[in-house]
Amino acid sequence: MQRRKFAAGAYLLAGAVAVAPNVALAAEYYVATDGSDAGAGTAADPWATLAHAASVVAPGDVVHVLPGNYAGFTLETSGTEGAPIRFVAEPGVIIDTPGPTGDGIRLQNVSDVVIEGFRIVGMPDRGIAHRGATPDAPSRRLVIRGNVIEMAAHEGMYLSEVADSIVEYNTITDVGTDGPDVRGHCIYLANAGSDGTTIRGNELARCLKAGVHFNGDASIGGDGVISGLVIERNWIHDNAQNGLNMDGVQDSVIAGNVIEGNASNGIRAYRIDAAEGPRDLVIVANTIVVPSGGGWCVRITEEAGNGGSVVFDNVLTGLGDFGGAIALDGTPGFASDYNVVTGSFSPDRGDTLLDLAGWQGLGYDGASIVADPQEVFVDVGGGDFHLRDGAVAIDFGVDTYMGRTAPSVDMDGRPRPLGGAIDAGAYEYCPPGDDCTGGGTGGTGATTGAGGTAGTSTTGGGSGAGTAATGSAGSTGASGETATGSGAGSGAGGDGCGCDARRSGRTGGALLVVLLVLGRSRRQGSVGCAR
Repeated sequence: MQRRKFAAGAYLLAGAVAVAPNVALAAEYYVATDGSDAGAGTAADPWATLAHAASVVAPGDVVHVLPGNYAGFTLETSGTEGAPIRFVAEPGVIIDTPGPTGDGIRLQNVSDVVIEGFRIVGMPDRGIAHRGATPDAPSRRLVIRGNVIEMAAHEGMYLSEVADSIVEYNTITDVGTDGPDVRGHCIYLANAGSDGTTIRGNELARCLKAGVHFNGDASIGGDGVISGLVIERNWIHDNAQNGLNMDGVQDSVIAGNVIEGNASNGIRAYRIDAAEGPRDLVIVANTIVVPSGGGWCVRITEEAGNGGSVVFDNVLTGLGDFGGAIALDGTPGFASDYNVVTGSFSPDRGDTLLDLAGWQGLGYDGASIVADPQEVFVDVGGGDFHLRDGAVAIDFGVDTYMGRTAPSVDMDGRPRPLGGAIDAGAYEYCPPGDDCTGGGTGGTGATTGAGGTAGTSTTGGGSGAGTAATGSAGSTGASGETATGSGAGSGAGGDGCGCDARRSGRTGGALLVVLLVLGRSRRQGSVGCAR
């Protein structure tokens, strides 16, 4: 069995808490299974339930949850930008009984809240949900970090109208257990107003539908699109639909992810429910592998305006029977180059299939090359997508392309480049026996619509979102890290749910979670796709 290292950031689940200088802690409370809600909530006299703690907390408070099994809770109190409310679970905390909404943790129209370190198992609805905001008044500065969500009946996380927030280093697996009539995405980021959010360093696997589904949903109000996202260094694999399912996502960065083994497409950007289709996406330094029976590594259709999306420094291994590397629908503003590719291309939604030479004849991928995946990756069959010695992807990438910048760290948190130039794909090549250290685990700094310089984490988590080449600098989030967004228009909140899916039936894998280094291994199972 091949074990894979997945170290997207230096996430500390327990231990000392680093506090930003501008954060004043109003109170520290404790919850334990042998406590009493009539107690003082101190370490010596802890409360018994998370629900009671949620009814008491105020801005700046920290709730420490001691090991044991708990019922879920609803939080309706916000922190403030300088003083978030934090629920921090110690190792061994499990929510295995739903709260009153059927979710493990329900955040109800709150901002400036940190949820960290919980394991949530077998919820009849969702593991973690945020609801109740609107596109013109979204929630802001949520941090959802280092949680494990397993076997939720609906979504792993459902986050509606959540702006300028961070979802990082979570593991979400095997959700959608209620069957094909539920949405069943690992993460669902819903509706206009969900702008400027970062999704970083998560493992999203074996979900009934997409790894992450995004839906601008014009029917809910606001501008009907989601913009300013950063989606970086995630491992999205073995889901029964698309890896990233993006309805109306614009001005966003998809950088340094490993997206493999998903039943349909790797990245699917389109318009069904949104007010407009995709525009100005930056897809850079990803490793995308689409298996036999799947579709395209990157499929972009219904682009808004002149499109403007760019695809560079990726390894695109399209082994699917119904697709290949890249498919478009003829938008003139698209650009791609410096990719290592396998599979065909299409300028017209898959009606015409071209080899690389034919694709280059249309003005795309002039410097890109075709490579056998067996000669690129360490072990394709075993799921190890690090670069092998001598791979053509080594030193193949570029720092900038079409005014967009490649990420400064790789999937393992190593600095880029390690050699003479950036390597194509999510991993920098590291010779055997060399740990290739020399850099931190900060954000990518990759291009459009998000960024800022890293702050000091209030929870000891990751170290920043990098610096943007374009887009606004953004505001400092509840974790001390920078997240940005446009803040969207007006309207009432609700549930958009448009999907674009193909085919069904995928093999799955098993999970070995080690939260400091997040090691992985695989076995076989199966799930289906509803559409």
